[in-house]
Amino acid sequence: MNDDRPILSNVPDTSRHALQQDDLFVILGCDGVWDVLTDQQAVDLALEHWPDPSAASAAIVRKALSSGSGDNLTAQVVSFGEWKRERGAEVAAQRAAAAEAEARMVREPSTRPKVEEDEVDMFA
Repeated sequence: MNDDRPILSNVPDTSRHALQQDDLFVILGCDGVWDVLTDQQAVDLALEHWPDPSAASAAIVRKALSSGSGDNLTAQVVSFGEWKRERGAEVAAQRAAAAEAEARMVREPSTRPKVEEDEVDMFA
């Protein structure tokens, strides 16, 4: 064992962020979640289960597990109150539409410009 770098640490990784007017929730998760999910993936899962933070937390843990996390898994979604319910529904719908558009772009064959051989001089 390396004494300079212990296997287990009791010091959490934390950060501090100022809340913004449009913030709907915060996601607290252990490293097992963040090892396999991006911030955006976790936010998308939370929005898919809006306004149920308990269901969102469970979905994040299930997704991390199915994505191959080999670490412990804990997630908690904390919503910022009932007064944001309507705004959350709007954001969730917007993100769902954006995700569908992204998925369509991935499924569609890409159009590549036709290159004439005369235009390419590989030995110049």
